[in-house]
Amino acid sequence: MSKPSPLEKLVIDRSLKLDEALGYFNFMVSLKPLPSISAFNHMLGALSKMKHYCIVVSVCKQMMACNDIQPDICMMNILMNCLCNLKKVNLEFTMFAMIVKLGLQPNPYTMNVLLLGLCNEGKVKEAVELFQKIIEKGYPSNQHTSGIIINGVCKSGNLLFAVDILKEMNENGRYKPNLVCYNIIIDGFCKERHMDKALIIFQNMLDRGIEPDVVSYSTIIDEFCKERHVAKALIIFQDMLDRGIEPNVICYSTIIDGFCKERHIDKASIVFQDMLDRDTEPNVICYSTIIDVFCKERHIDKALIVFQDMLDRDTEPNVICYSTIINGFCKERHIDKALIIFQDMLDRGIKPNVIISNSLIHGLCSIGKWNDAKSFSDDKLNLGISPNVCTLNTLIAHLCKDGEKLKPNIVTHKTLIQGFCRSGQWKEGISLFNRMMDEGIYPDVVAFNSLIDAFCKEGESNQLVQ
Repeated sequence: MSKPSPLEKLVIDRSLKLDEALGYFNFMVSLKPLPSISAFNHMLGALSKMKHYCIVVSVCKQMMACNDIQPDICMMNILMNCLCNLKKVNLEFTMFAMIVKLGLQPNPYTMNVLLLGLCNEGKVKEAVELFQKIIEKGYPSNQHTSGIIINGVCKSGNLLFAVDILKEMNENGRYKPNLVCYNIIIDGFCKERHMDKALIIFQNMLDRGIEPDVVSYSTIIDEFCKERHVAKALIIFQDMLDRGIEPNVICYSTIIDGFCKERHIDKASIVFQDMLDRDTEPNVICYSTIIDVFCKERHIDKALIVFQDMLDRDTEPNVICYSTIINGFCKERHIDKALIIFQDMLDRGIKPNVIISNSLIHGLCSIGKWNDAKSFSDDKLNLGISPNVCTLNTLIAHLCKDGEKLKPNIVTHKTLIQGFCRSGQWKEGISLFNRMMDEGIYPDVVAFNSLIDAFCKEGESNQLVQ
């Protein structure tokens, strides 16, 4: 093999960007003699990694039209991979025919990208037929070939056939299934909630000397927690630790969430502390889960400690996290603290939702600060937060309770129904309409027209009959 020229070495050694790659290509095709095909392949590979698949296809067409460029199997594989990502499997097979015509030797990557193209387009039957030809005729293949077909078959719901492929791989000895193959089938059985079969495959993997990874364990733990079998999940979790496999944040979050749903807050706290002790950084989902269960158990001080720890670790809270702790403070009537948390959320540029707004309005009303609640409600409208029926029910209920025994009349209801309908919240409008009827307040033509107009605009004319 000849030594690469300075230009070829520059192209091959550099991490190219889009403009650079196209610039090099235009320059290279103008040279006489042309650079080696490996330089072109590096440029095509760089474009493919940047997911500019259409550009790669276009460039390859230009290269094939040039008599001085002889495609090799690497170039054809890159082209087929781009067609696979573009879901053009028929064109992939056209390129495969060209490989044969050019006398090039397909390699395992070539066959794998054909299988992947069929599976990605849902043509699992054709993929299975191709896989059987690969095995029967001895076409180039490797462990990834079996992994691709197993994944495709599992996604189509035919898990038993995937198990048959796994058994055949173990029996024929050509390619032994690897961890990825087992993980795919375990995940498939877990999603179908066949935990007994998932555990059989897991044990078979262990018996054959294949060490599980955190994905294997996380998949089983997640499904056990979803089925509320947290004790079984904890046994699997402990086995993972005994094997020296470090849990990741997803694995910890799953176990913590499982304990929280069962209201085993002490056990959840122990697992959370273990995560911190192992220097595994909790994510916002993990923090939100712990904060939520503390608030539900009315341990608002503990929730605040966890919330502060999240801020100290530079984990950015999301609107759900803020909503949980604000609601917790409001239920305990610590409205001042809730408003401090609310202001922190605004300072961080996080837009509040209607749930947070309702919590604060209800909290202010519950301590007799009606004017503050009304003012807060007006401010939220300016922030673009539309009230829902809970917002208005809270305001009306507290107004009637604390405001000289007032009772909403037809004008009150009509105005609110109009507001809901104009903002596209016709379901809330119906809810208020029904409540109005239950209270013996009969709607007028304006209320009816508001609902009719909203139904027509939303394409819900069938509601008119009801």
